[in-house]
Parts: sequence; structure tokens; C-alpha cells
Amino acid sequence: MKGLLIKDLQLIKSQKQFLGAVAVISAIFIFYYGNIIFIAGYMTAMLSMVSVSTISYDQHENGMGFLMTLPPSRSDYVKEKYLLMLLVTGVSLAVSLLFTGIIVLMNKFTQGEDQVSGAIMASIVCAVLVQSLMIPLNLKYESEKSRVAVMVLMGAVYGIVFVGVSLFKRFHIDPDALLQKADPVSLLIILAVILSAMVVISFLISLRIIKKKEF
Repeated sequence: MKGLLIKDLQLIKSQKQFLGAVAVISAIFIFYYGNIIFIAGYMTAMLSMVSVSTISYDQHENGMGFLMTLPPSRSDYVKEKYLLMLLVTGVSLAVSLLFTGIIVLMNKFTQGEDQVSGAIMASIVCAVLVQSLMIPLNLKYESEKSRVAVMVLMGAVYGIVFVGVSLFKRFHIDPDALLQKADPVSLLIILAVILSAMVVISFLISLRIIKKKEF
């Protein structure tokens, strides 16, 4: 599994132009706008896409058939992808915190602490959600079909959120007030449990897909 992880890190490293473009755009928002909220979401989303794209590279020109002949098992392959997901999410969090420190030192910090912490937490949730959806879909389908499936799923998620917001408004419920009254530690625990359950379910689905797939 270590060899698979090194392979994926080298694949990510080879995408220098893309990573450079992400760095330039982030730098612009640091020096001119001081907007850590955008940076947190943008960096996390882009790095998440880079992580999942390694599956597409593996599938190119029957690469998966070759990989399955190597000593690492199919379950090792899936485990490595989720390990990569955790590493990428951790790196995106570290980069967001680093950029926050740079903005503070530059005295361009315009957001409140609650906004920044909320943005970073939201970016982590988005990263885990996107990768948990895209890993099994990329393993199941080709890259083009998986993108369509992700768009459909994300549309469904948006629809659920829209309906939820509408219900809150209809029954005059203020979600911001509820969150402010709630215990932050309890919220973090609940969020951690939900994300962990999401990753475990995604992992089990991916494992089932890879074991049944023929290359």
C-alpha cells in the first residue's frame, strides 16, 4: 500500500501547472482581498479534485488491470485512496490555517473568528463529502460518467438543503440562533461522528465495487 501512496503523490506532484494556478489565485485573494473564507473553500475543493483524479489516471489505458496484478490487493487499493483523502484534507486544512496566519500578519484580516472557523469547518465537510461521493463513483464508472453522476448527486443534495431552508423559514426557525445556543464541543462531536460514518459507508461501497469489478 505504501507503493500505491507514493505513486499517487507522484501523480499529484506531476500536476504542477494546475497546483501553480491554484496557488496564484489563492495568493491574489490573500494580498488584495484578505479573504480566508474563499481560500479555505477554494483550496479544499481543488485539492480534493486532484486527489480523486488519481483514479482516472489509474484507469487510463487499462492501467487498473496492471495495478491489480501487483502485490497490493484490491482492498489495499481502496484503503490507499481513503488514506490519500485524509492526507489531502489534512493538507488543505494546514494550508488554510497557514494563509490565515499570513493574513493576520499582513493586518488584512477582515473576517470574524466565527466566520473563519465556520468556513474552515465547512471546507472540511465539503472535502469529505466530495471525495466520499467521487471515489466510489470513479471506481464504478469511467471519468465522464462519474462526473455526470456527481453532478446529479450534488444537485440532489442542493435540493435537500433548499427544501430544509424553506421549511425553516416556513416554521420561523432561525438555524443561526440554534447553532449559537448549541454547545460547540457537542457540535464538533456530532460533526465528527457524521463525517466518520460517511467515510466508512463510502469505503465499504468502494470495497464492494472494486471486488466485483473485472479489469
